[in-house]
Amino acid sequence: MAQQGPSFDMSKVTTADKIVLGAAGAYFIWIFLPFWYSCCSIFGATVSAGSVSGFRGVLIIAWILAILAIAEVVMARVMGTELKIPGKRGQIHLALAGGALLFTLLGLVAKSTGLTLSWGIFVGLAIAVAWAYGAYMLFAQPDTSL
Repeated sequence: MAQQGPSFDMSKVTTADKIVLGAAGAYFIWIFLPFWYSCCSIFGATVSAGSVSGFRGVLIIAWILAILAIAEVVMARVMGTELKIPGKRGQIHLALAGGALLFTLLGLVAKSTGLTLSWGIFVGLAIAVAWAYGAYMLFAQPDTSL
């Protein structure tokens, strides 16, 4: 007889979970795409070297927070595994998304020397705002047992 373990069940995933999962997943992927910054000067010389990804500096912390959010939603809702976390799910996700939003905002000012802002960081900021909105929805919904 086959052993019954966690199974993949999307019917347990709420709209707030889907927003968190989708936005954190989009952030996870978007940070690697080379649209966040433009490289305009290296050692004082103007160079047109193209675009640079956001996987640098404080944005790496936001990327790690996206991994944690994705893992929690997948394990708790999609796979149905009971997690022992210190606090309510909504509070944890609100902290993760708020931290990612803060670090993305810091990415606007704490950029590497020689880089200028490009349109990609504003897309990343919009994704972080959507993620924070999903986390707020998760925080505001009534606490239900898995």
